[in-house]
Amino acid sequence: MVSEKTGYPVEMLDLDMALDSDLGIDSIKRVEILSTLQERLPGAPAIGPEHLGTLRTLGEIARQHPL
Repeated sequence: MVSEKTGYPVEMLDLDMALDSDLGIDSIKRVEILSTLQERLPGAPAIGPEHLGTLRTLGEIARQHPL
């Protein structure tokens, strides 16, 4: 799903990658990614706007939305 939103090939993505410096994901794209996660995983805990800035890596997002 991150690949869909960013254009990076799946094989390039790693959970330790920083959203901003490694992937160039700005706050708008971050909201899009998290909104899509909520749509695809409706039972997952919601991440409030006050916590968006605290998520720095793909791994941190994954831990917030476990499968």
